[in-house]
Amino acid sequence: MCINNRLLTKDMKGVSVSPHFTRNVFVITEATSRTGFFAARAAAEFGGEVLLLDRNFDVATDSIQKLKNVMPHGTVRFVECDMQDSKSVRRAINEIKSEYSKLYCLAHGAGDLPTKEK
Repeated sequence: MCINNRLLTKDMKGVSVSPHFTRNVFVITEATSRTGFFAARAAAEFGGEVLLLDRNFDVATDSIQKLKNVMPHGTVRFVECDMQDSKSVRRAINEIKSEYSKLYCLAHGAGDLPTKEK
């Protein structure tokens, strides 16, 4: 993971924001729960633009609201992507590439990837 785990577990108050995080794009899979959510939260708190990749829009909407409560001025958005479906992954990649010229971080919080093409 691109963000130090110590940062995920301590209080973020008093931690200075590194200017190289501000407005950088963080793509995080399975950001609706567990490690992915906390990575998304840390990236948002540090001023990054966070793209949540998940297959469930309703759950992602709840996570986005929780993140916006922590960081009301942060940029967090949903990109539909089922990591078990290679076509869905390709669609998400194309969507991201159409809007962003580069990424700062890709963090894979999902449990597993497809083992063969579907």
